[in-house]
Amino acid sequence: MEITKMNASTYRILIDSSADSFVITRNGLIESVNPAVLELFGTLEEADCIGKRLSDWIDTSMGKELTNKEEQSIYKAPTSLGRREFSVSRKDRASRIVDVQISVIQDKEDEVSLYVMREITNQDLFRKELDLQNKKLHELNTTLNQAQKLSHVGSWKWNMATDEAEWSDEMYRIYGVTKENFYPSNKNVTKTVIPEDLPKLEKGVESLLKNQIFEPFEFRIKRPSGEIRNVYIIALELGEIGSENENIIFGVTQDITKQKQIEEDTLKAKISLGNIEKALNNAQKLAQIGSWLYDIESQKIEWSEEMFHIWGFDLEQGAPDFESMVERIHTDDRDLFLTYVNKAIHQGTPYEIEHRICLPNLDQKIVIAICQPVLDIQGEVVSLAGTSQDITELKKTEEKIRKSLKEKEILLRELYHRTKNNMQVISSMLSMRSLYSQNEEIKNLLDETKNKILGMALVHEKLYQSNDLSRINLKIYLIELVELLKNNLLIESANIVIVTAMEEVNANIDTAIPCGLIVNELFTNAVKHAFPDGRKGTIKIQMKKTERDEILISVTDDGIGFPDSIDLKNTESYGLEAIVMLSELQLGGSLELEKKEGTRFTLAFKETLNADRI
Repeated sequence: MEITKMNASTYRILIDSSADSFVITRNGLIESVNPAVLELFGTLEEADCIGKRLSDWIDTSMGKELTNKEEQSIYKAPTSLGRREFSVSRKDRASRIVDVQISVIQDKEDEVSLYVMREITNQDLFRKELDLQNKKLHELNTTLNQAQKLSHVGSWKWNMATDEAEWSDEMYRIYGVTKENFYPSNKNVTKTVIPEDLPKLEKGVESLLKNQIFEPFEFRIKRPSGEIRNVYIIALELGEIGSENENIIFGVTQDITKQKQIEEDTLKAKISLGNIEKALNNAQKLAQIGSWLYDIESQKIEWSEEMFHIWGFDLEQGAPDFESMVERIHTDDRDLFLTYVNKAIHQGTPYEIEHRICLPNLDQKIVIAICQPVLDIQGEVVSLAGTSQDITELKKTEEKIRKSLKEKEILLRELYHRTKNNMQVISSMLSMRSLYSQNEEIKNLLDETKNKILGMALVHEKLYQSNDLSRINLKIYLIELVELLKNNLLIESANIVIVTAMEEVNANIDTAIPCGLIVNELFTNAVKHAFPDGRKGTIKIQMKKTERDEILISVTDDGIGFPDSIDLKNTESYGLEAIVMLSELQLGGSLELEKKEGTRFTLAFKETLNADRI
């Protein structure tokens, strides 16, 4: 301490003039301070500091205060404890951050500590600001990398002089490589480019270097995996001449493989759609059917090409408005058209109507208009979609056919009528011949033939009297045929009772005539042979149609019965042989014989061979 006393005045001058703060404590209490300390502590009086502990000025909120325990450790320390950093609380409650150098000097029984404090508040603020900026920079860099990853856009720079390059993370992902196994030198990058695309890359760089002009371009690269990718140079920029970046090219590259695939798929879809639309237009042209769409809110109409042809509007001028279209509808049909359109719009009711169109050249067309309302998710009508078909020529053809059919119908009725008359003439001639014949067998043959001819004539009579010239009511025909045979065979109702029970069945001429011949033969046989010697009995004729569309016709009598010796499949009777052939060959059916309590013949067939004829 002798040295300290000898140089006290000099020492005092030095520390008072120092910008650093000097504090001397003895046994933990402040003994001396220089003016810089008063500035640091925010006080004008040295007396505010003398006799107090230094820890009274330490900001405990920093968690680095100088505690009594620490001071006790200082007392025991024989040498310098090194630098400490504390936050000092000023009298005005402001804080200062200081860097403290602590030294301990032994003075007899006392311990004297020297604190040299240098304020580093601004340095700390600068450090915090730097940390904050670094954090923001890191966040921006992370955001940029994420944005590049999402947009498949990478950034890079290349030093032409040194062939040194820097890539963003996304550039490595675009090229399918990693930082560890690929260095982006000009040579390495060029190797990845598809050879035929190299001129594009060279031309782009050359244009930038020579003319300082850049135009975006694309080329293909091949990844190490063999996958081909399409890349697009969005931007190229040459460093400023004379600056440290003079030889550096900055660039931005985007992976557009997915976009190219979408473009190709879209192009294919457009071509396919165009082909479909062309085919649809051709199909509509051939079928003379046009399609349309009407948006209710905008009142805009969309038409296919055939709609313009049908309605006589110019395709180049586009679809007409609704009012112009309505004006071309025939005045007699206009109200009908508008009524159905309003129902479709306000009630969602589809329609199919026929109306006329009046063209500017005074021609008229007949169209079938079909409309289907289009609903939104709330069930409201938002648009109408439909078709218009030109049926003018079809109507003309139908009218020609109708007239032709009418003429044919007249001719066919006349033919049926004349055929019936001719058969009646033949029947009359046979009747006259029968009257003059003395041979009973010939007379019977002539009468049977006459009845068969009359039965066939009755078919023609029914046909020309019918509204349908191809089919007759088989029930009415058979009832009248039986009545005719009854009269011709001179059956007196007192001896033989005739009963008919028939359902309504319609048949064409190819069915009616063989049915009539079969019933004629069976009925005649029953009259002649079932009731000999004036015996009384009943003949019953029945007809019905089963659920399987099979027609059943039966002729039953309760007479003496059919001889057991006669077999339908092997008979010498011309009449029986004829009806079996008619049943099987012409009607495609069967004829069954029952010999219980009289005789019952049942004819069964389906009218499969008897399609409607024009």
